[in-house]
Amino acid sequence: QLALLAAVALLAAAVGAFAWWTEKSANERRTERAVAERQAQQGVNSALALADALRRQARFKEAERALDQAREQVGHGAEDRRTEVANAVADLAFAARADEIRHEKYGWLVVHNSVHPKFDPWSASEKYRTAFSKRGLDPIERPVAETVALIERSPIRDVMLDALDDWALYEKVDAPWARLLELARLLDKSEWAKRLREPAVRKDANELAALAERADFNRPMLLAVLANLMAGQKLNPRPLLVKALARNPNSLELTIALGLFGTEEHVVAFERIRALRPDSAAACLNLALARAKRSGAGGGLLGRIRYRASEGPLALAFFERASELDPRSGLAHHYLGVLEYDAGRYERAVRHARDALRVDPNLHAAHRLLVIALKNSDDIVGAGEALAEATRFDPTNPMWLELRAELSPNRAPPPRQK
Repeated sequence: QLALLAAVALLAAAVGAFAWWTEKSANERRTERAVAERQAQQGVNSALALADALRRQARFKEAERALDQAREQVGHGAEDRRTEVANAVADLAFAARADEIRHEKYGWLVVHNSVHPKFDPWSASEKYRTAFSKRGLDPIERPVAETVALIERSPIRDVMLDALDDWALYEKVDAPWARLLELARLLDKSEWAKRLREPAVRKDANELAALAERADFNRPMLLAVLANLMAGQKLNPRPLLVKALARNPNSLELTIALGLFGTEEHVVAFERIRALRPDSAAACLNLALARAKRSGAGGGLLGRIRYRASEGPLALAFFERASELDPRSGLAHHYLGVLEYDAGRYERAVRHARDALRVDPNLHAAHRLLVIALKNSDDIVGAGEALAEATRFDPTNPMWLELRAELSPNRAPPPRQK
């Protein structure tokens, strides 16, 4: 009997010990999970903070990588944290796209019925609306009060306000234009800024000059807007821009504006833009064109740019870098061909023209480049075939009549421009 009691006591002790060990192990696992969860949350917080800091420096690719880490850390965690990370990803995408739109406004474009490049800032209006809509916030369709409240609560409020101001500068339709200015006035209580956003003031040279005299140099986007408005009223914005850029040396908007309105700073400005946005294909393309267009009017046979000993190699290098950053850029390939043609390297020009047409068959200037580069390579048959293809592509374009005349065996070749 004593043995039985001893066995029971031993069993009870063993059960108790097992229960204690089990509870201890469970507590340790709970502690480990809690520690891991805290570490994960700290990791998410750190990644979000890093992404925000990088976004403010316009280092968008690095910010994307930081948010990738945040997504990995949050895993299948709490719904509110996953939503927070998802919103940060969407905000970064909006900020990066708004930055791209500001570049794209000042990218030289070759319109389809011309060989000469031009700026196309007016396309910014549709692009901005698309960017806002993708973020779930169409400022034209939503009620004003609701839009203001949503933007006020946004972590990228200032980015959105800058986008509204830039959009308003290029919105041609009166009702959306007035809506954008109204939203910006409601979001920004600065009296100077509110005055600049009054529709009547934007068309009054005297009012704009007065605003420039008492400019708020802490507002780089609005200063760039003011410079554009002044230029539209035949006022010289250069003194304003020089002062503004001295106070805001890293402002993309002011650097672009000085490149546009301060002629002697043209190439210098685009070099600074390139430094501010080293991974931007548009910045590379702009700098290449600025260098190729420098050193006098008249330009080359195509696109008003020339291969000159002083600028040609650098321009080629930047065009090549632009095509690497954006392989789908027909313009980069086209202008590489233009410079090679002007340097007398016709076979290279043919290759680049074909590359341009492969990625953008709508580029009329590249069709023209291909025809005359083949002709000057003594490939008259190839030039005729290229012209026939261009004519099939756009039968009514008068450019082809000129090319057909150039291919005539009785026509002397055009003189090279000096």
